[in-house]
Amino acid sequence: MGYLEFDEFKDMANPQLELGMEFSSFNTFKLACRNWGIQNKRQIRFTTNDRKQCICKCQRFKSSNCEFQIFASHMGKDDSTVQIKSINLTHSCTKVNKNYHVTSDWLAKKYIEQFRVDPNWSRSGIIQRVKDDLKLK
Repeated sequence: MGYLEFDEFKDMANPQLELGMEFSSFNTFKLACRNWGIQNKRQIRFTTNDRKQCICKCQRFKSSNCEFQIFASHMGKDDSTVQIKSINLTHSCTKVNKNYHVTSDWLAKKYIEQFRVDPNWSRSGIIQRVKDDLKLK
C-alpha cells in the first residue's frame, strides 16, 4: 500500500497531515507542520530535530499535558524521504491568537501576489489582511 505524498506546491497552504504521509525532506515536513499550526491556531515547536528524526509537539505540552505530537523520520537508512510514523492531532489546550511562526518571511511568501499587484501595500493593510484571513494578531 502506498502512502500519500505531500505536494509542497499544492498542499502547503492548508496541510492535511496524516499517518504515513511522505515528505521530500525534514524542511518540507517542518514547514508543513508550521503551516498546519498557523491554520489551526496552534503554537507548535520541534522538541527533537536532528538528521534522523523530528518530533513536533504543542508549545504548551509541558504545562497543559497536551498530547498533540507528530513523529517523523527517514523511511530507510539511505532514503532522504521523510515519513510521519506516529501522529496525534488532538489538542487539550486553548487556541492561540499570536503565532511566532508567522514571520515577515512567511507573510511575504503567502502574500507575494498581493505585493506584486500593490508594491506600496501599507503596513496597516497587511495587518488587517492577516487578521481577516488567519484570525491572528
